[in-house]
Amino acid sequence: MGDIVRLAKISAINYEKGTASVIYTDRNNEPSPDFPFFSYAYEMPKANDTVVVLLLQNSNTKGFILGIPWNASNRPKQPGKEIFHKQFSDGTYIRYDARKKEMEITAEKIILKSIKATNLSANSLTITDTAKIRSLQLVNPIVYIPDLPEEV
Repeated sequence: MGDIVRLAKISAINYEKGTASVIYTDRNNEPSPDFPFFSYAYEMPKANDTVVVLLLQNSNTKGFILGIPWNASNRPKQPGKEIFHKQFSDGTYIRYDARKKEMEITAEKIILKSIKATNLSANSLTITDTAKIRSLQLVNPIVYIPDLPEEV
């Protein structure tokens, strides 16, 4: 029986199918067949990223890519008990603290399709549809109302 759990490097990625081939640097560096990712979220690694591969028993050609492991150069960005943190390659992140029931999202542009919140704060907020606001506190506001005549 061969190795079941292997470290490998991403060789080529099929973005549409959510699969990738890998090479084992301790073997012959020949690309594997495409393996699917064992994941419920779509986030493809980059070519040459180190990944963990789970091979089916008695097979070197069938298995799953489990993902990128934590290591000395890839540590959790915001670790902690009851913390969910997802960091994207451009520095954008989502962080949820279950103890505080608080979610933080950073991005240049955030589109909320539907929201029910008791507190919403932002450096810049654009509402492009109807909004029901019970209470509004503005701190150092710069207000832009697009359809007002300039004489006002």
